[in-house]
Amino acid sequence: MSMLEIVASAAALAGVYLTSRKISNGWAIGAMGSVLYAILFFQGKLYAESVLQLIYAALGIRGWMLWKHEKSFQMLPVTHLTRNSFLRGSIITLILTIGIGWILSRYSDTDVPWLDAFLAAAGLTVTMWMMLRYLENWLFWIGIDIASAVLYFNRSMPIAAFVYLVFTAMAVYGYVQWKKDLARD
Repeated sequence: MSMLEIVASAAALAGVYLTSRKISNGWAIGAMGSVLYAILFFQGKLYAESVLQLIYAALGIRGWMLWKHEKSFQMLPVTHLTRNSFLRGSIITLILTIGIGWILSRYSDTDVPWLDAFLAAAGLTVTMWMMLRYLENWLFWIGIDIASAVLYFNRSMPIAAFVYLVFTAMAVYGYVQWKKDLARD
Protein backbone atom coordinates (compact mmCIF):
# COMPACT_ATOMS: atom_id res chain seq x y z
CA MET A 1 0.00 0.00 0.00
CA SER A 2 1.41 3.35 -1.02
CA MET A 3 0.36 6.97 -1.25
CA LEU A 4 0.28 6.50 -5.04
CA GLU A 5 -2.24 3.68 -4.65
CA ILE A 6 -4.38 5.76 -2.29
CA VAL A 7 -4.49 8.87 -4.52
CA ALA A 8 -5.03 6.85 -7.72
CA SER A 9 -7.86 4.96 -6.05
CA ALA A 10 -9.55 8.10 -4.75
CA ALA A 11 -9.45 9.78 -8.17
CA ALA A 12 -10.66 6.63 -9.93
CA LEU A 13 -13.56 6.22 -7.49
CA ALA A 14 -14.58 9.85 -7.87
CA GLY A 15 -14.39 9.57 -11.66
CA VAL A 16 -16.58 6.48 -11.88
CA TYR A 17 -19.07 7.83 -9.36
CA LEU A 18 -19.47 11.12 -11.22
CA THR A 19 -19.71 9.35 -14.58
CA SER A 20 -22.39 7.00 -13.25
CA ARG A 21 -24.31 10.16 -12.27
CA LYS A 22 -23.80 11.45 -15.83
CA ILE A 23 -21.55 14.33 -14.67
CA SER A 24 -19.07 15.15 -17.44
CA ASN A 25 -16.17 16.07 -15.15
CA GLY A 26 -16.11 12.47 -13.97
CA TRP A 27 -14.27 11.60 -17.17
CA ALA A 28 -11.49 14.13 -16.47
CA ILE A 29 -11.06 13.11 -12.83
CA GLY A 30 -11.05 9.46 -13.86
CA ALA A 31 -8.35 10.27 -16.44
CA MET A 32 -6.12 11.62 -13.68
CA GLY A 33 -6.68 8.45 -11.65
CA SER A 34 -5.86 6.36 -14.70
CA VAL A 35 -2.47 8.03 -15.16
CA LEU A 36 -1.64 7.31 -11.52
CA TYR A 37 -2.85 3.72 -11.80
CA ALA A 38 -0.68 3.27 -14.90
CA ILE A 39 2.37 3.99 -12.78
CA LEU A 40 1.18 1.71 -9.97
CA PHE A 41 0.37 -1.21 -12.28
CA PHE A 42 3.68 -0.88 -14.11
CA GLN A 43 5.42 -1.19 -10.75
CA GLY A 44 3.33 -4.34 -10.12
CA LYS A 45 4.38 -5.88 -13.48
CA LEU A 46 0.87 -5.60 -14.92
CA TYR A 47 2.07 -4.10 -18.18
CA ALA A 48 -1.09 -4.44 -20.25
CA GLU A 49 -3.13 -2.98 -17.41
CA SER A 50 -0.62 -0.13 -17.21
CA VAL A 51 -0.92 0.67 -20.91
CA LEU A 52 -4.69 0.29 -20.64
CA GLN A 53 -4.75 2.93 -17.91
CA LEU A 54 -2.97 5.37 -20.25
CA ILE A 55 -5.54 4.58 -22.92
CA TYR A 56 -8.27 5.13 -20.30
CA ALA A 57 -6.75 8.52 -19.59
CA ALA A 58 -6.94 9.45 -23.29
CA LEU A 59 -10.47 8.06 -23.55
CA GLY A 60 -11.37 9.94 -20.39
CA ILE A 61 -10.43 13.20 -22.07
CA ARG A 62 -12.44 12.17 -25.14
CA GLY A 63 -15.42 11.17 -22.99
CA TRP A 64 -15.21 14.47 -21.15
CA MET A 65 -15.18 16.34 -24.48
CA LEU A 66 -18.23 14.38 -25.70
CA TRP A 67 -20.17 14.91 -22.51
CA LYS A 68 -19.19 18.45 -21.54
CA HIS A 69 -21.34 20.17 -24.14
CA GLU A 70 -25.03 19.98 -23.30
CA LYS A 71 -25.94 19.66 -26.97
CA SER A 72 -23.49 16.80 -27.61
CA PHE A 73 -24.57 15.04 -24.45
CA GLN A 74 -28.21 15.17 -25.49
CA MET A 75 -27.33 13.47 -28.79
CA LEU A 76 -26.05 10.41 -26.89
CA PRO A 77 -29.10 8.83 -25.27
CA VAL A 78 -28.79 5.58 -23.35
CA THR A 79 -29.44 2.71 -25.75
CA HIS A 80 -29.11 -1.06 -25.80
CA LEU A 81 -25.97 -2.76 -27.04
CA THR A 82 -26.78 -4.14 -30.47
CA ARG A 83 -25.85 -7.65 -31.56
CA ASN A 84 -23.49 -6.24 -34.20
CA SER A 85 -21.75 -3.98 -31.66
CA PHE A 86 -21.44 -6.91 -29.26
CA LEU A 87 -19.95 -9.16 -31.97
CA ARG A 88 -17.51 -6.48 -33.14
CA GLY A 89 -16.47 -5.75 -29.56
CA SER A 90 -16.03 -9.46 -28.81
CA ILE A 91 -13.88 -9.99 -31.88
CA ILE A 92 -11.76 -6.94 -31.07
CA THR A 93 -11.39 -8.14 -27.47
CA LEU A 94 -10.32 -11.62 -28.66
CA ILE A 95 -7.79 -10.26 -31.16
CA LEU A 96 -6.34 -7.82 -28.63
CA THR A 97 -6.17 -10.52 -25.95
CA ILE A 98 -4.28 -12.88 -28.26
CA GLY A 99 -1.90 -10.17 -29.48
CA ILE A 100 -1.20 -8.60 -26.10
CA GLY A 101 -1.03 -11.96 -24.34
CA TRP A 102 1.46 -13.30 -26.85
CA ILE A 103 3.68 -10.22 -26.51
CA LEU A 104 3.53 -10.32 -22.72
CA SER A 105 4.20 -14.06 -22.55
CA ARG A 106 7.27 -13.75 -24.79
CA TYR A 107 8.76 -10.40 -23.89
CA SER A 108 7.84 -9.51 -20.30
CA ASP A 109 8.48 -10.79 -16.81
CA THR A 110 4.82 -10.94 -15.79
CA ASP A 111 3.48 -14.25 -14.54
CA VAL A 112 -0.11 -13.50 -15.62
CA PRO A 113 0.24 -12.48 -19.28
CA TRP A 114 -3.10 -13.83 -20.49
CA LEU A 115 -5.23 -12.54 -17.63
CA ASP A 116 -3.51 -9.15 -17.86
CA ALA A 117 -4.12 -9.12 -21.62
CA PHE A 118 -7.77 -10.16 -21.37
CA LEU A 119 -8.66 -7.62 -18.67
CA ALA A 120 -6.97 -4.86 -20.64
CA ALA A 121 -8.66 -5.81 -23.92
CA ALA A 122 -12.10 -6.25 -22.35
CA GLY A 123 -11.75 -3.00 -20.42
CA LEU A 124 -10.96 -1.11 -23.58
CA THR A 125 -13.98 -2.53 -25.40
CA VAL A 126 -16.35 -1.85 -22.53
CA THR A 127 -15.03 1.70 -22.12
CA MET A 128 -15.98 2.37 -25.73
CA TRP A 129 -19.44 0.98 -25.03
CA MET A 130 -19.70 3.26 -22.01
CA MET A 131 -18.73 6.30 -24.08
CA LEU A 132 -21.50 5.39 -26.54
CA ARG A 133 -23.87 5.01 -23.56
CA TYR A 134 -24.83 1.38 -24.14
CA LEU A 135 -26.74 0.30 -21.04
CA GLU A 136 -25.14 -3.14 -20.95
CA ASN A 137 -21.63 -1.74 -20.48
CA TRP A 138 -22.30 -1.75 -16.74
CA LEU A 139 -23.00 -5.50 -16.73
CA PHE A 140 -19.66 -6.21 -18.38
CA TRP A 141 -17.93 -3.91 -15.89
CA ILE A 142 -19.23 -6.05 -13.03
CA GLY A 143 -17.31 -9.09 -14.30
CA ILE A 144 -14.19 -7.13 -15.24
CA ASP A 145 -14.11 -5.33 -11.90
CA ILE A 146 -14.45 -8.53 -9.85
CA ALA A 147 -11.67 -10.26 -11.84
CA SER A 148 -9.48 -7.16 -11.51
CA ALA A 149 -10.05 -7.01 -7.75
CA VAL A 150 -8.84 -10.59 -7.38
CA LEU A 151 -5.79 -9.88 -9.53
CA TYR A 152 -4.84 -6.72 -7.63
CA PHE A 153 -5.30 -8.42 -4.26
CA ASN A 154 -2.96 -11.17 -5.40
CA ARG A 155 -0.48 -8.45 -6.47
CA SER A 156 -0.47 -6.96 -2.94
CA MET A 157 -2.48 -3.92 -3.99
CA PRO A 158 -5.25 -4.14 -1.38
CA ILE A 159 -6.59 -0.63 -1.84
CA ALA A 160 -6.82 -1.05 -5.61
CA ALA A 161 -8.55 -4.41 -5.05
CA PHE A 162 -11.03 -2.78 -2.68
CA VAL A 163 -11.63 0.07 -5.14
CA TYR A 164 -12.48 -2.44 -7.86
CA LEU A 165 -15.00 -4.09 -5.56
CA VAL A 166 -16.50 -0.64 -5.00
CA PHE A 167 -16.49 -0.21 -8.79
CA THR A 168 -18.56 -3.39 -8.94
CA ALA A 169 -21.19 -1.80 -6.71
CA MET A 170 -20.99 1.41 -8.74
CA ALA A 171 -21.51 -0.59 -11.93
CA VAL A 172 -24.72 -1.99 -10.44
CA TYR A 173 -25.74 1.57 -9.54
CA GLY A 174 -24.83 2.87 -13.01
CA TYR A 175 -26.85 0.10 -14.63
CA VAL A 176 -29.94 0.87 -12.54
CA GLN A 177 -29.67 4.61 -13.20
CA TRP A 178 -29.08 4.25 -16.92
CA LYS A 179 -31.91 1.72 -17.19
CA LYS A 180 -34.24 4.31 -15.65
CA ASP A 181 -33.03 6.84 -18.24
CA LEU A 182 -33.65 4.37 -21.04
CA ALA A 183 -37.19 3.74 -19.78
CA ARG A 184 -37.86 7.51 -19.67
CA ASP A 185 -36.59 8.15 -23.22
